[in-house]
Order: sequence, then structure tokens, then C-alpha cells
Amino acid sequence: MRKKFRYAVLACLVLVSALGVPSALADTTAEMDDSLLAALLRVDAGIDVDGDGVLTIEELGRVSGALDLSHQNIYGIKGIEYLTGVTELNVDGNWLDLSEGSPDDRLLDSLADCVVIRGTQRIPVTELTLSAKAAELVPGGTLTFTATAGPADADDRTVVWISEDTTVLTVKDGVVRAVSPGTTRVVASAQDGRVQAACNVVVKATRLGSDIYTVSGGTISGVAENTTVQELAQGLVNSISDITVYDEGGIICENGTVSTGMTVSLTLGGTVYDNAAVVVSGDVNGDGSITVSDYTSVRLHLLELKALEGSALQAADANEDGQVTIGDYVAIRVHIAGIDAIINGPPDVSRIPDARIRKFLELALAQLGKMCGATRGRIRLTAPDLSTIA
Repeated sequence: MRKKFRYAVLACLVLVSALGVPSALADTTAEMDDSLLAALLRVDAGIDVDGDGVLTIEELGRVSGALDLSHQNIYGIKGIEYLTGVTELNVDGNWLDLSEGSPDDRLLDSLADCVVIRGTQRIPVTELTLSAKAAELVPGGTLTFTATAGPADADDRTVVWISEDTTVLTVKDGVVRAVSPGTTRVVASAQDGRVQAACNVVVKATRLGSDIYTVSGGTISGVAENTTVQELAQGLVNSISDITVYDEGGIICENGTVSTGMTVSLTLGGTVYDNAAVVVSGDVNGDGSITVSDYTSVRLHLLELKALEGSALQAADANEDGQVTIGDYVAIRVHIAGIDAIINGPPDVSRIPDARIRKFLELALAQLGKMCGATRGRIRLTAPDLSTIA
């Protein structure tokens, strides 16, 4: 075969099957485009570069030397002149010598650019469906997906599975295992990667959490007065649909404001995973408001006349320094006076503009300090507390 490109050499494609082929197709001498050639050629001769089971013109052009295409389910072939590096071609067990000037080369020239090869057409996967489009899991949980590839007579219906974020979940042969809270996708692909299907998977935390409140030791603290049930739920990192708020009597609360002593429950798939008591800073008696009754309860606790416990004790720690002291008593009293909200941190009595209230607090603190000093040292007065006493 001459080395110069002869785009007309073997330009005729003849398709032979058990049923025969239309004569118009058998007689054609037109150039075949790459997409049609790709649909007709199927070989496993080690030159299928992209591994799609189709031998394209571009892939044929990389071949040099001898090329064995015998028994490779070849359905049709044309444009042999693209194989400029091929010196021998084996088609259906018959070797052809394509060296320029060889007898076979001259024979091919005499065949009027036509060659006949018998074979079958490759059937690719064109559709892929998953058993689910969305799913929820908890860390450590597993779920098995099934994928259906079609059509049923596709040559290779193998499915490849991947997780787009293996820190959230892993997948092997359709079995998904949740690793940590987060959201990602499980993707199933046909072997050639041309068809895909995906499922969104949410791995939910099994513990209550918040970027606004402090969730620790079975309590949710740092909750401000007048916080609504909806605001409390929205302040948690967990899905609102998984949160239930109960009052002290165990009745579900969907509206209104929260108060100290309420309970927040986290339920996933019908299983309760976590509970936490609500602590509204300063709401010692659990009525949802910060009033004189609350700082009176703190005073009685400091004087060891009526000890606070549980969520009430935590609510009494208004400045959230980890202990109930005179500073908390002042914080609640100043908050009631509307001068300095508890949520803003420890109050400074010297900042109180009303001289009568300021004097009252100074005298009350001084008197309370003397009383606490007689309680055998069981009430701590820290330096910040004493600095506010006149």
C-alpha cells in the first residue's frame, strides 16, 4: 500500500449479518465519520486507549507494525489508509501484507476500495437507575443501594461506585457506611463512565450541638430571656425536624418562650439519641422571666437558707463563670432594672445611672457580703465581686 494517504482506500463499508444488509449500504463508497466507526468497531486488541471497547480512527492511527483483528467481533471497517504505520493486518484469521508493492497491497487496490468483515455491534449502557435518590444515616450506620443498568442486552452492565466525600461515608459494591456527620453523594457509573446516577446522603449527628449556645453535661446554657421555642431549635446544628422541646411536665412545646427546666430531645428515625435541659441565664425559678423572685432565690442560696440545685443552680450562675456568687446576684438585679442585660456579661454597678438603684445595690452587696462572711467560708467572694462593694 502506498505511504501517501489514500482517503479512498477501502472506503467502502459492507455490513454482513445473518439477515443480510440493505444494498444501498453495501454499495456505499462515502467516507465514514468517526462516530459511526466507533459504533461499528469493537475490539480487544490492546489498542483501545480509553478502554471503552470501541476502536476509533484516532486509536487506529497510533498503531504500527502488525495488527491482529481476528475473532474480535469486528462489525465493519473502512479507512484502512489511516493505519499508515500498519505493515500487516489480520482480519478473521487471514493475514494481509500491507507493505507497499506487496501482492496483498496490489490485491487490495484491485478490490475497488471494498472489504467485507463479519461481526457484531457493541451495545453500550444507556441508562442507570438507583434504588434511592436520597437517604439519611447516623455515624456507623449502613445502607445498601442497588443499581440497574440498561438495556438488558448491554455488553457490559458493570456498575462502579464512588463516594464524593469519604470523610462522610464510604461505599463498596453499593454498600454505604456512614463515617461522620455531613452531606455528600454516592455516585454509580457505568463501566465506561458515560452514564451516571447519584443519591444524596445526609449523615446526621447523634448529639445535640450549637454554635450559639453551650451544650455540655446534658444542658443547653447561654439561652437569653424571651428566647422562643423556634429560635432555640434554630440555634442548634441539628435539623429542626429532629428536635422536640418539652416543658417540665413532659408536654411538647411548639410555641411560646423557653424557660429553665425545659428539655430538648433529639430523635432520629424513631430513636431518641440525646436529651438536654434548657438553662435560661437568670431564670432561676423556671417561669421564663427574670424577676425579683429569681435574685431573691440567689440571695437565699448564697446565705445557705435555701439551696438551689440542677438547672436552677445553673441558671443562678448568671455571669456564667462556673460558680454562684454575689456577682450573679448583682447581674440579675441590674438586668431587672433594665440597665445591663445578663447576656452582655458581668455588670458594673458603677455604670448604673440611677443613683438610688446604685446606692441600693451597693448597700445590699455590702450587707450580703457580711452575711456571707458568717457562713463558715462556704460562699466564695472573688475579687471582681468585692470590687463592686462600696
